[in-house]
Amino acid sequence: MGSKRPVTTDMKGIIVFDEAGIPLASIGFENLKVNPGLFSSFMSAMQTFACSLSGGEVKELEYGNVRILLGHARGNQVITIHSIVDNDADWNHGTVLELIESNDFALDDNFLSLLRELLSDARVSIEEAKRGINGVNIFSERHKPPIGE
Repeated sequence: MGSKRPVTTDMKGIIVFDEAGIPLASIGFENLKVNPGLFSSFMSAMQTFACSLSGGEVKELEYGNVRILLGHARGNQVITIHSIVDNDADWNHGTVLELIESNDFALDDNFLSLLRELLSDARVSIEEAKRGINGVNIFSERHKPPIGE
């Protein structure tokens, strides 16, 4: 048996892709050793199959010690990937969807990186997250404001 890696509770990755499975932005997949293009194509095909089979979409998958949450924002598929023991996974996923939907920022890897960094350490309100996105300089770990400020 190999050595066990420590389980962290941070959000592992975010990917946004169009209905055809073409990735528009992704972050965290370099650590997961997953090709974002192949992953988004597979997830898009799975969603298409689920819709044709049952008329509904897949909202969540669990695989090993990973939890994958699926949703929509700006007409695109949004997936967040979490540790199975991440107690804030649902909240973080919903916040990512809401922030992507409610902001006119370019939907790119940098935007997703800022979202992941902001949401990984502490639970913040949607308003605090929006303020953080508007003041990009506060995203570094050293300068993150305390919750409630």
